[in-house]
Amino acid sequence: MKTFESFHAAFPDLQGCVISHPADIFYLTGFFCPDALLLFSADPVLVTDSRYSVAAKQVSCRVKVFGGSYITGAAEEAKAQGLKALGVQENSLTAGDYLTLSEQGFALSPVGGFFTHLRARKTKEEVEKIRAAQAVSDRAFQAFLPCIKPGMTEKQLRNKLETLLFDCGADALAFETIVASGSNGAKPHAVPSEKPVQAGEFITFDFGARVGQYDSDMTRTVALGDVSAEQTRIYNAVLEAHETAMAALAPGKTGKEIDRIARDVLEKYDLAQYFTHSLGHGVGIDIHEEPNLSFRNDRPLEEGSIVTIEPGVYIEGFCGVRIENMAVLTRNGYDDLTATDKKLIKIPY
Repeated sequence: MKTFESFHAAFPDLQGCVISHPADIFYLTGFFCPDALLLFSADPVLVTDSRYSVAAKQVSCRVKVFGGSYITGAAEEAKAQGLKALGVQENSLTAGDYLTLSEQGFALSPVGGFFTHLRARKTKEEVEKIRAAQAVSDRAFQAFLPCIKPGMTEKQLRNKLETLLFDCGADALAFETIVASGSNGAKPHAVPSEKPVQAGEFITFDFGARVGQYDSDMTRTVALGDVSAEQTRIYNAVLEAHETAMAALAPGKTGKEIDRIARDVLEKYDLAQYFTHSLGHGVGIDIHEEPNLSFRNDRPLEEGSIVTIEPGVYIEGFCGVRIENMAVLTRNGYDDLTATDKKLIKIPY
């Protein structure tokens, strides 16, 4: 169990915290369970039900197998320990559970992203687990490229890519796979459709593998046959933005600084107005976690953090391009975790 002292130092008026986010429970106990609560205190207790009683024996704290609601079990344990002031994760605790704790007389305070902040800096073991997840994605994508044919639908391409992810060693998908061709590429989070892919189009693939409980995330935009000079110009601009921002990665830089670097490159090509999301995000137990590479993040990046670099250009009615790699910040810079080439791949037909 990660030390309780650091939590108490940050929140000296709190005697414990009800942890409701599954990724934080896994980080603190080594046990991933979507149906559990962790009473994080000097005497931590995982509250779950009989479905998980055997599996929960691996956790590094006491386990309470409870037949009713988890929040009631957590409240009982808190009362048994004499706790009165508790932190809550306001972004994941339900309103009903909050009201239950309030009605039982606990003084509740939000703890914000305290545990997310802890997870931002990965251990060497965590880095290797994420590296292994990314290696699965790289292998799957290389096996997938010869499968892309004109006339296949976006859904068919998604299904094939996801099958290969599992064949190459994924335990689960890190998130729902994005396949977006032609004008659909202008939707950063497009849902694969029945649209057939056609020669002369860009196709964007955004996908990831989960190995153990750690995720990978990558995006590649490929060309089906020859594309226009304007499409090529857009791709090369996004590639330059990606490589320039990645080259600037280093501990001490802020997410805001790195995001700005990518936008400045796209500004040179009069494309910055089509870059409509943040440059990147942390990856780990959650597919989106700290730190964020955006204009909102003034906090210095730390050694050991793993982030994505994923600039994109999305022009409605025309096309979209996004290129995404993951990198871990090292003492002197970064280590690129993604092996797949970033140069424009042209699929013959």
